[in-house]
Amino acid sequence: MKKLDTFQEWVKNGTADTYLSSIRRWVSDNATQKQIAKSLHISEKTLITLKQKHKEVAAAFDEGDDILRVELENAILKRARGMKIEDEVQTYEMVDGGGSRKKQRIVKTKKEIPPDTQAAIYLLQTKFGRKYNPKKDQINIMEKKSEPEHWVDMSDEEEELIHEIEVLEGKKRIRALKDKKKVLEKEVGPLPPKDTD
Repeated sequence: MKKLDTFQEWVKNGTADTYLSSIRRWVSDNATQKQIAKSLHISEKTLITLKQKHKEVAAAFDEGDDILRVELENAILKRARGMKIEDEVQTYEMVDGGGSRKKQRIVKTKKEIPPDTQAAIYLLQTKFGRKYNPKKDQINIMEKKSEPEHWVDMSDEEEELIHEIEVLEGKKRIRALKDKKKVLEKEVGPLPPKDTD
């Protein structure tokens, strides 16, 4: 009979849901893989194997990451909008009046935290992308450079037409050069023949 791995043992013992819930919570608390393995009383290597072998374990990690991401996004959103917080300080005083008794005093202070522009910029860039990225022009240029060139297949007739155009343009250039030579010969006299050596 094949030996059960750790997750299979959890399933057999009926503790799999408890362990998966714990993994989700630890990941959402930003615990490292090593810390989670230690809390589960297994090696980190075993935990990695469990993640690879059992989709439930990998899903627990993913769900924990999702919880952490949402919590962080909400915290940044609060910071970006600004917020009001209330601090409460409790003090105890000894009051003499026939006996020793303590009197509790609670002082509440309200504090307003103004909106944080850096948090707002970060949210705009991550939620709404390139439009709010200060390097959007550089990104656009890099994307254009990475786009593949599009080659169009030409028919034989099109290729022949292009060849004829190139020949005509070459003849025009030769004619223009001959015309320039005639003008120069009129101005300075006949030009010496070119050496072919």
